Formats: sequence, C-alpha cells, structure tokens
Amino acid sequence: MANRGRGSLIERMAQMTVNGNGNGDTALPSTDASLRPKGRGQILAQFMATIPREKGDAQISRTSETQISSPIGRGETATMRPMGRGELGAIRPIGRGITTPAPALIPAPTPTPTPTPALAPFARGFGRANLLKQFDTPSPVSSVVPVVPVVQSENISSTMSDHSFASDPTPAEPVIKRGTKGKPVPISTNYVRLKCVKDAFIYEYHVTFIPQVDSKKLRMRLVHESKHVIGPTFQFDGAKLYLPLRMEKIMTTVDIIHPYEKTPQQVNIKYVTKQNLTSCNHLFNVLFKRIMNILALKLMARKYYDPKEAKKIPQYKLQIWPGYVTSVAEYEGGLLLMCDAAHKVLRDSTAHEVIKDCHDRDPRGDWMKEAAKQLIGSVVLTRYNNRTYRIDDIDWGRDVKAKFTNHMGQELTFLAYYKKQYQIEIEDDEQPLLIHQEKPARGTTESKRISLVPELAHMTGVSDKMISDFQLMKSVSAHTRLTPNQRQFAFKRFLENVHKTAEATKQLSDWGLELETNMLQLQGRVLEPTKLIFGNGKIHVVDERADWNNALCRGGKAFVAIDLKNWGIIFCNNDSVKTGNFKEKALRVGPALGMEVAEPIMIKLKDQRNETFVNAIDNLVRERQGLQIIVTICPTARDDRYSAIKKRCYLELGMASQVINLRTISRDDKLQSVTQKILLQMNCKLGGELWGVNCPIKNLMIVGMDVYHDASRRGQSVLGFVSSLNPSFTKWFSKTVFQSTHQELGDGLRTCMMAALKKFFDVNRILPEKIVVYRDGVSDGQLRFVVDHEILQIENSFKMTENYKPKLSVVIVQKRINTRIFANTGRGELANPMPGTILDHTVTRFQYYDFFLVSQHVTQGTVTPTHYIVIKDENDFPVDIMQKLTYILTHMYFNWPGTVRVPAPCQNIYFVFEFCLINGDEFNACGRQSRSRHLTDVPCGITNDVTFCATAGAQYPWQALIQFVTDNRSLMKRMYGETRQSVVLRREMGSKGGRSLDDKKNKTVVDIPDLPVDEGINACPSRTEVVSPYWANSTRGDIVAILNVYPFEQFVYFEKCEHDSSRTFCPDGCRCEQQHGLQRLLAFDPTNECRGIFSEWFRFPMCCVCRCYFPPATTATSNDTFEKYD
Repeated sequence: MANRGRGSLIERMAQMTVNGNGNGDTALPSTDASLRPKGRGQILAQFMATIPREKGDAQISRTSETQISSPIGRGETATMRPMGRGELGAIRPIGRGITTPAPALIPAPTPTPTPTPALAPFARGFGRANLLKQFDTPSPVSSVVPVVPVVQSENISSTMSDHSFASDPTPAEPVIKRGTKGKPVPISTNYVRLKCVKDAFIYEYHVTFIPQVDSKKLRMRLVHESKHVIGPTFQFDGAKLYLPLRMEKIMTTVDIIHPYEKTPQQVNIKYVTKQNLTSCNHLFNVLFKRIMNILALKLMARKYYDPKEAKKIPQYKLQIWPGYVTSVAEYEGGLLLMCDAAHKVLRDSTAHEVIKDCHDRDPRGDWMKEAAKQLIGSVVLTRYNNRTYRIDDIDWGRDVKAKFTNHMGQELTFLAYYKKQYQIEIEDDEQPLLIHQEKPARGTTESKRISLVPELAHMTGVSDKMISDFQLMKSVSAHTRLTPNQRQFAFKRFLENVHKTAEATKQLSDWGLELETNMLQLQGRVLEPTKLIFGNGKIHVVDERADWNNALCRGGKAFVAIDLKNWGIIFCNNDSVKTGNFKEKALRVGPALGMEVAEPIMIKLKDQRNETFVNAIDNLVRERQGLQIIVTICPTARDDRYSAIKKRCYLELGMASQVINLRTISRDDKLQSVTQKILLQMNCKLGGELWGVNCPIKNLMIVGMDVYHDASRRGQSVLGFVSSLNPSFTKWFSKTVFQSTHQELGDGLRTCMMAALKKFFDVNRILPEKIVVYRDGVSDGQLRFVVDHEILQIENSFKMTENYKPKLSVVIVQKRINTRIFANTGRGELANPMPGTILDHTVTRFQYYDFFLVSQHVTQGTVTPTHYIVIKDENDFPVDIMQKLTYILTHMYFNWPGTVRVPAPCQNIYFVFEFCLINGDEFNACGRQSRSRHLTDVPCGITNDVTFCATAGAQYPWQALIQFVTDNRSLMKRMYGETRQSVVLRREMGSKGGRSLDDKKNKTVVDIPDLPVDEGINACPSRTEVVSPYWANSTRGDIVAILNVYPFEQFVYFEKCEHDSSRTFCPDGCRCEQQHGLQRLLAFDPTNECRGIFSEWFRFPMCCVCRCYFPPATTATSNDTFEKYD
C-alpha cells in the first residue's frame, strides 16, 4: 500500500481532524503551506491540540480562547508544559517538527466537543505507534486556511535589572549529606560567593558562519560586529551565544563584510533555549573568560596566565608564568566562584628547534628516532590560538607544503592556511608535521587527527631529563610550590583586580551579578585518630602527623612477619663493602621487626652488564631450591637494568625481587633506617602484613579500580583492579585488563569482578555481602557513563551465583581538583589542615552526595584534598561510616608508614600500572596476578624424586588452556608441530593393549624388545613407560601445568628402575639408581596466566644404572680401576 510510512499516516491523521467528522468535532487550524513545518513531530503536535480532555484534568485542559502570543522555540512554550512525544497529555512543538519558523496556532472557537469513540484515553505508554493504529484509514482532505501569526517583539537594549522574567518551576533541592562525628574546626576555602538577581533567566543561541570560520578570534570579532542586532550585553564562546533578553525571531541572519578578505560574511543566530541564570554554569565561565581577557591574562589549557609577571630562570632557559584557574557553578551553598593560583612552565624553544638540535648533533645517525623520543608524549603550545596539544606522532613524509582539504572542500597548503587564517608567515617550508590525535567525541569511536607545524609549537613543561636534575627542579618549585598564605594572597589579589577594573565590574553588573570580596569561611571536622594493630596485638593510635614509622620500627613489630630463611644478594665486585654492611644491618634489625633473618647467599658479579645480573638470577634459582626472594644491589639507577631484573623475576620465574640502588645504602648514618624500610618491603612481598585495622563491618569487600593511558604506546590503556580478601584489609587480589585506545570505561570489568569474588570465596569460604568500589580517575563528564556502563557490568557479575545479590556502593575518587582547604590558625594566617579533616557542605556539589577529605600530612606547599562522590549506595551506610571507612583505607598502603592521598586499593593500582610499564613488550600481555608462586592442590605429591603427576586433578586449568588454544591456534601449530604424530602414537599405544587415553588414563607400559646380546642379564631391571603428564616440576623449581589438551598433547618416553636403591644383581659396593634426563615441554603457569603457553625444561626418569661407591675386591683388576678412591 502506498504512503504507509509513519509520516504519511500522521499527515492523513491531521488532515482528517482538520476536515472534521461531521459530528461537530473541533477542526485543527493549519498554516500556509510555504511556512508549515514538515516534521512528523510538529504534525502530531498540531493533531494533539484538538484532542478532547477528560473532565477534571485541570492541569492540561485548554479552552478555545487559549492563545500563544509569541513564536515558540525549542525548549519553550507559553502555556504548555514541556513533554516528549511519548507523553501525550500535553504537547509542544519540539525537535524535528521545528524546521522553519512556525506561526502561532490559534484554535478557533468551537462548540463543546463530543468525545470521539475511536480514541482510547491518553496515558503513559500511548506513543505515536498506538496513534497510528487508530488512524490507519483514509480520510477526506479539506482546504487549508492560513492563519496570521501573532508576534511580540522585545526591547533588546534593556538590561537584566529592569526586565521582568516569567516564573519557572522551583529548582530541585540540593543533596545534603552531612556527618557529625569529629572535632569542629574553622577552615577557609578558595571559594567566594557570586550574588545574582533572583528569578533571572537567560537565552541561549547557537551561532554558525557562512562561509565557515575556523579562527575563534575571528568568530569573536564577527559576532562583536553584530552588536547592532544582538545588543550590547552578550557572551559568546565561539559557538554559543548568551543574551539577557530574547530576540524577536527564532533564526536571525546578520550580513557583514569579512574584515580581512572584504567578502560577504553571514552570521546565523538560532534560538536554542531559555535557562535559569543560577543554573547556567557555561555562561558564568564564558563571562569570566571575558573578564580574564579584560585583565590582560592569556588563556592556555583552560587556565589564564599573566605574562607580565613571568619569572625567568635563565640558566635553564625556562620561564614561569603565574596565573589563575577559575570556575563558577551552583553548589550546595549557592552560586560560588572557585579561584586558585596556577603556574605554567614554558621553555624558550619550539618543537622545530628540538628537531633541528637532534639533526645537528648526529646528522648521519638516527636523529629522527631521537627527535621522536623527545617530542612524542610532550605537550606543546600554539600561541596563535593559545591551545595546548599532546604530540602523538611525527609525520616525516609530509611538510608544510603538503595540501589538505578544508571544510569547504578547498585544497590548501599549510603555508597558505596559516597565512589566510592567522596572518602567520612560516619560514622553514621543509619541516615535518606533528600529529595530535584527539579523543573521540562522546558517543563516537572516530578520532580527529590534527597536524601541527613545529615552528609554531612551543614546548611546555619539563622533560624527563629536567625532572632528574635536582637543582633545576628546586629552582622551579621555588616559584610554583605555594604555601597556604601565598595562595590566599593570590586569591585576594585576583578579587582586587576584578573590583578595581571598571570594565570587569560592568560585565558582572550587566548580567545582574556581584562578586563578594572575601573567601568563604566555613566549619569543618577532624575525624578521630585511627587505631592500628601491630604484631602481638599491640594497638597504636595514629598521631596528628599521621606517621607511625618510629612506632613500627622502634618497639612495634609487623602484624604478620615472615621469616627470611632462604634468600640471596647479588652485587657487583666493587660494592662488596657496602653490601656487607647492609647484610649485617639486616641480620641485626630484622628481629626487632618480628622477622628472623638468616644468612643470605652472596653472589658477586664481575661486571655490571644487564645480562650478567639476569644470568646470576637464573643460576641462583636453579641451584637453590625454595628460594624466597632475590635482592639485587645495582651500582647506578638504570631503567633498562631494573626492567630486565623485574621481567626475569616476576614474569618468567615468579620470584619475589627487591632491587636496591647502591646510593640508598651508602650513608652509614641512615643505614639502619633504610634497612628497616627495605625489610618491611620484603616482608610484604613475601606475603607478610605490616599493620592492620579492626573493621566492624562484616563480610565487606573493598574494590579499587582505575584506567591508565600510555601515550608512548599510542594510547593503549590498561584497567587496574584491586580487591580486599580479609577483614583487616591487609591482603589484596589484583588483576589487569588491557583495552583499546583511550577506552576509559573498561569492558573487562565484569571479568575482573567475577575473578575477585571467586578469590574472596576461596579465602573466606563465603561471598561478600557488602561491596564498596572506589573508582579512581573519573572526571565529572564521565559520571553518567560510570552509572550506565560500569555499574551495570559489576551488577551483571553478581549473577554468577544464583540468588546472590550483595549490596553495592560506588564512590568516585577525584584527585585532580582545584579546591583548596586551609586551616585558620587564629592569628590571621592560614596553614594546612590536619589529616582527617572533612568538609561536606556548602562547597559540595548541588546534585551529588559528596565530601572532601584531607588524609595526608604535608609540610611543603599546600595540601590538596581528595574529592569523593558517592554515586551509588545500596549499603545505605551512615555518612559518618562512609567517611570514616574512606579515611581508614588511606592508612593501609604498606609501602609508606603513613596516610596517603587516596584509599589503599587505589594506591595499590598505581603499583600495578608501574609494573606494566617496566615490562616493555610484555605490556601487551597482562599484569601478574597476586597469587602464590607454588601450587599446593596438585593431585599427587611432587618432590625432587617424583617430578611429575600423571593425573589432572581438580586444579588442572582446563578452561584457561582451551581458551588459549582456541584463541592462538595458528601459534600453537607453529610451536607444537603437526598433530599427526600425536594421533599415530595414540593408535600405537592402543594397539599395544595399553590403557586408552580417551578414558583419561594417560600412562601405559610399552613392550619394546631389547637389543640383541650374546649372554648375561641386566643388573638393574627397569620398565619402560610412555606417560602424558599434567603437572611437572620445572628445572626452575616451579610446579606448572603441562599442555595436554587434544589435539595438542605431549608424551614422554622414559625408563624407570624396578628395584630402585636395592642391590639386585649389582656387585658389592654398588646399587641400582634412577637417573634423570631433561625433556622440553610446553607448559602453562596458573599462577601467572599472562605468560600464556611457554617452553620449559623438566626432569624425567631416563635410565636405571648400577652405581658403585667403593672398589669391590672381586671386580678390581688393576690399580687404576678406582684410582679416585685412593
């Protein structure tokens, strides 16, 4: 049937209603065809204007005299409440229905309508699909009667103060979650109140340009030249335009002349919406950008700097620009302006100069690689638009003479583009292009590639080489590390500059705003000190500095101490004295920490090569069974050596490792303190626990998670996941999942949570009833995605067990914030607040349950609090409990005997990320799991004599092996070879009458005839077997699973003594002994799954020999037969 689309049906439905049904029903007035909107949303809206209402529906009823007196724009109606098309109680023109300026609809007076029998009552769920079913019949078409619109014009020259605004619904109340526990303290913050006119509104417009204009500066100028149309009071950010009053038309076009090209330029201004003034954060931030420009401050990366006050450090070719970072928003305490001091470190060089220096130093060498090493990952500033970019790549194949196609379809060279848009002449026309890859826009996967000219890209920040220069960093921190009093001075100076600048104050007053003169004074709370548990149940109350190093090392013992009985130290020949001092000190201070330290194995190296260290580690592991940890003392700090050692120990050997820089143990006056800290670290790596806490919440699991993006590896990211395993928060499980480029919200979260729940159950034999997740690294713009995506994955993981539904709380952890909290000393000066200071009101978010916590003690500069946002709380913890739990967790990071800035699971993730980074190519595999190196649940006892297990048992990793083989079948074929050999051997074993492998009996005796001999007997009887092992002990001392998943099966042919250790037919002084040989097999380590399938050496019985230990008289025929025993 023709014209069966939804738009066609709605069109006929509206026409039928316009014509009437002959029973006196109301007809819908129409408009002129040339002006009528074409969208089906508008047609449906016109139809709904005639639907009769139920009696008593006072809220949505309209009489025939109802009239719309002005054009209706998106997001506004005069008398109709806003609703979507799915809710049909009252309809407004919105969305695709508004495609052209629509005249007002004036319903004609009609008699009392008779309800149409065909219409069902309108309620929630009656969308347009239901309407189409009711009106899917042809109707007669009547003529369209044009109606003249009624338009009210507004005086655009009036100001906010003398304009009367229509009333809007009362805004939602703020979320108020305040605790009561703790000692009240007076504090100051870097916020100031911003007063505004009550019940004021603003109008938002969207501005486009024909032809399109790329330069933001030029767009600003074109809009400024349109003041005769939009009025003198406006704010424009390059795309959005804000006005205090609404313009007469929905779409306004301004024709002006391009200031540079002298060609016609069109500025299109389209009405968007009307907003309450206090809720329009974007307007306020645009307004203060304008004020910053009035104060002659320069914008760089969302912060404003004062180049006139630049501090130069000539010896390092650096300059530091002081500045401010500001933001305005509606908080729990009302409309507030946040302002904090900021600094920008600039180098007196461009990316072009960096490339040129690399070329000049080594013109015939690999200078391109060196330039890429210095530039990729760094941030540059382009001063023509005051924007910063991170360099992701260098395009050596193109230069500034290369052409590109702009948005108008024109081909331009970079030389011509910068000349036209920014009036910049580029000098070097052979320089390559820098590449910046923008993040994909929200809801899309495509990223934008931006090419930059090195000559115009100014280097910012400090390089890695600069960071390693202590004197340089000391000079920089002298200008950038501000005390609370210095930050207060900068804050007051900013307020004074605004108030004494007439143009800045006028900008505020034109919008009905007034800025107060003093920073906000509030009352915070200091939580009670935390009680820690040391060894032997000793309780320690943390002091006001939140530092318990002395208490732990002098009189206290580790909560769970692991004796150091079997360990080794590898060092260079020239470092023997300092290494010996460290060893003696470790033997002496260990017992004070609760650790019994035995004499270590000392391995002295002849040189400092990385290979020498790695080989020494291999030899030590091979020769010393049951080794606990290896200590390597390196003469210098080198990343390549550190990475090589950690790779070998953790990824390949599963061995705990402690790397010490020789400089760390060189000072005799600090050797005892340093040795104590090193032993505490070693205790943790061996599974010990340094201190604990008593958490009254039963069956609670704490989770920390974060995502790390690695710019040097083209944006590859890794999701880190850490979860608690015991009530004292001393044991943790960790897992990592690697993701695609800049995939912030990881899809592997469900897998991580399921693994954590399984591990929790294995340890506690019960699943957690309460789970608290601390999600680190989430910005405000990603909060909704966390709720919609990550929390959904977590909840899906709970379905692994039937009827399992724990209570879940999710807390966002934000570190990169500009909020500052200062303690009032009472003498007119400010200081850093004490650890445990809480602020949970006034400056907290209007719509969130959140709080600020200062957890660490800072002696230099100003402390930055951590912002916690509780976006889900099924546990319904009291506010004091949630705040206290968060504060307690900042005590549980074992690498520092004090509080840290974030909860321990989040801090532990940073260690996981660091481990991934040091592993070079292994970064693409996965992080090492927090599991034991040795397996204890294999189905048979594996010892030095019994080196393998011929049954799989319950712990054999069938699923992991099958998954790996499935995912890497081509790789397995290359490693394993042809599977035909396995099939042939299976058949031969079956034909010999041996046990079938199909019924999982994987061992058989093979009857292989002896070689022909003249006479005699075998002194040591033996049997020959073919075995398919499932577990084996490698030559490194690790019990691993042997790959035996069909068709990738492995068989070992060996000979075993029948009467081992007995004399049998051996002469006196001799006995039969089993000899072993090495077999190389493909294996899988369940404790380190990221290694995948690897090749390893194993010991199997090889033959049975008659070994003699002293010369028997009956067999010695000469004096030299057993010469070595003489």
